[in-house]
Amino acid sequence: MSATPASRPPRLNLPAIVLGVAVIALLNLWLGAWITPAEGQYRPGYLVILVALLLPGFLGALVSGLAARHRFPTHGLMAGLGMFLVELIWGAVGGELAIGTVIVRALGFASGAALGGQAAGRMASYLRSARAEAADRVAGASDTAPLLEVDGLSMHYRTSIGWVSAVDGVSFELRKGEALGLVGESGCGKTSVAMSLLRLLPENAEFRGGSVRLNGVDLLDMTEDEMRSRRWSDIAMVFQGAMNAWNPVYTVYEQIREAMVTHFGGELTEEQIRDRVGELFDLVGLNRAMVDRYPHEFSGGMRQRAVIAMALSCDPQVIIADEPTTALDVIVQDQILQELKQVQTALGMSIIYISHDIAVIAEVTEVMGVMYAGRLVELGPTAEVFSRPRHPYTYLLLRSTPSVTGPRRVLAPLEGEPPNLVDPPTGCRFHPRCPYADQRCREENPAIEVIDPQSGHGVACWNWGSVPVRISKGVEA
Repeated sequence: MSATPASRPPRLNLPAIVLGVAVIALLNLWLGAWITPAEGQYRPGYLVILVALLLPGFLGALVSGLAARHRFPTHGLMAGLGMFLVELIWGAVGGELAIGTVIVRALGFASGAALGGQAAGRMASYLRSARAEAADRVAGASDTAPLLEVDGLSMHYRTSIGWVSAVDGVSFELRKGEALGLVGESGCGKTSVAMSLLRLLPENAEFRGGSVRLNGVDLLDMTEDEMRSRRWSDIAMVFQGAMNAWNPVYTVYEQIREAMVTHFGGELTEEQIRDRVGELFDLVGLNRAMVDRYPHEFSGGMRQRAVIAMALSCDPQVIIADEPTTALDVIVQDQILQELKQVQTALGMSIIYISHDIAVIAEVTEVMGVMYAGRLVELGPTAEVFSRPRHPYTYLLLRSTPSVTGPRRVLAPLEGEPPNLVDPPTGCRFHPRCPYADQRCREENPAIEVIDPQSGHGVACWNWGSVPVRISKGVEA
């Protein structure tokens, strides 16, 4: 796959590092007094020297790692290196110890810090796993609690001409068994949101804020190893462009098998894995006799079904379908969508559909969000948003789309172009194309406001009341 896993970029926690250096220094003074009970006397033994060198660094690193909320074990090592520099500077400016002794002591602190950092990392992994299991139990006890909570998610890409604001303050919830759609023009940030949820991002991507909580556990706080254990088993993706999602030199079975072995290890026998892949092929409408074929031996629709089977292989709670019917003819598109809906109903999964085709979103989702220039501008029940769009962008998008069921009408084009996200407009990003924009729209960025508490319909617009209400198909008031 073209995307490369990327963890949240580490940011040094300076107070944690300073605390670690302080612990190392205090232990150094105390152990120094213990090792030399009287002037000119030393307690004998290499073990004493080893403890005196390693223990301060180890405990300092452990404390530093705890103070950094277990997120980056390297904080402990940084604390040890900090004391290393302190020792070198102290020796250089006239300390009583020879420089060789200072270097040996500093190396001892750093070595202890490396061990402490590893201990902090293992403790972090254990504590996070315990919290995740507790959150899963709590979520399982309450079907009303959101399964996935995205709160203020912001992600930018670093480019040669500046930072691209691809995702800016996106928030939504997904409940168990629910289908949510994200729709918008190409380049509005839909796929970037999906890749952010899975943390499958290129190296030039950086999270700027927000959280992604699955069963109450923030996926952005996890290490890459922890996130890798969650991908495919808890949250999986049906990628856009089925042919690009397969390695052409391995059979489809081998690639699905690899995902299952990675997550289940020795829990399943080879026979059980083959039976499971066969069941998945049956579920998505493929002949199980085809599992040992190569990707190029499948048609476009068959490859897409096989991608869906692969996404289902580890029983995820959430499936992200990114343009699942791209490059397929309309008949196969409808078949794929119906099969996805049937699979969702049969397995009780939650699905996030991503598409620029609002007809697809209308057909398969209960809740939809409309994105524009990296922001979520409208969110609510799909039927409500289609019948009563309150954001000007949603309204104009629907007016520019033909209907095969309603009366004939003249389509109104959505004029203008999306903004440059390296230097986006101030205020509402849609205001340069909006017929209802005023000075406030140009200066202030509106947050999503719930305008219908009963349905939860929300809109990010200062002038949503000016948008015409579509009373019925083809009629406006």
